[in-house]
Amino acid sequence: MPILLILLVSVSSCKQDQKDTGKDNPFFSEYDTPFGVPPFDKIKVEHFVPAFEKGMAEQKKEVESILENKKEPTFENTILAMDNTGKLLSRVTYTFFGLSSANTSPELQAVQMEISPRLAEHSDEISLDPRFFKRVEAVYNNRGNFDLTKEEAFLLENIYKELVRTGSALEPEKKEKLKEMNQRLSVLRVEYNQNVLAETNNYLL
Repeated sequence: MPILLILLVSVSSCKQDQKDTGKDNPFFSEYDTPFGVPPFDKIKVEHFVPAFEKGMAEQKKEVESILENKKEPTFENTILAMDNTGKLLSRVTYTFFGLSSANTSPELQAVQMEISPRLAEHSDEISLDPRFFKRVEAVYNNRGNFDLTKEEAFLLENIYKELVRTGSALEPEKKEKLKEMNQRLSVLRVEYNQNVLAETNNYLL
């Protein structure tokens, strides 16, 4: 079945089932499993998109509260606070991409095609937000005033340099162009990996 057709069918199915997967979606409650591992026996394909959407929405609100903080940027209220956002999104992301890389299916591939550019867009909305870069830059420039451990100083330096390298210091119009490129690349990356897998399976058969 062509990938585009699979995608359309999957998206339609996910939208249809979304209303029915809220209460029983395993991602929306704590895992009652040994060592807190994902309950794979309860997770269905149609659970992923609603969970991704809720995870992104929650993180967006969490990040916005940090960016609206009127207090002077510090390691705690900026770097550490940002690190504590997106718990649900991280849980869904690790589970989905771990499952899709180890035991994929046409349905999972369709979800991957749909969600990858949306995740890229979500990530760019955070990392390329000038308010975020301004706060991180302020913490970095004043790092000598904070009693940071070696680990905290290392983390701060790497986060700041990573933001610069990934375009956070660009002009607004260049940021918009970068966002378009990142979303396109996210789709191409998925297409490439799925094509390689398909060719490998055909060869083995």
